[in-house]
Amino acid sequence: MFKPICSLGYFLLVLSLCSCNSGTTAMAPGTLSISPLAKTDINIGGSTTATVSLSGSSGITNPILVTITSSNTAVVSASPSSCNLTTDNNSCIILLSGITTGTATFAASAPNYKTIISESIVVINP
Repeated sequence: MFKPICSLGYFLLVLSLCSCNSGTTAMAPGTLSISPLAKTDINIGGSTTATVSLSGSSGITNPILVTITSSNTAVVSASPSSCNLTTDNNSCIILLSGITTGTATFAASAPNYKTIISESIVVINP
């Protein structure tokens, strides 16, 4: 004959083991990416844009601070110098302005993410 082994302590232990993971969402960090530049050749005083995105993430609600830097600030400036990305707000547009003739790239970096580098931007004197 079946004899139940029920006690309040045993019941609460089993209940807590069964419900400990209910309702949680797994986080996936995703990766940073840069869209192709709108233009790769710009005049002095001209500009182009690119989009930095957080792709393939889930559950990222605390913003990830992405720092934007130019490889040659004398040739190309990048604005803004940083942006905050989450799963829901996952992209920002970067304005790249030509200052003097030359070539530069820009990089997007964030803690615990691989730094990504854009294609080259060539600034020419019209």
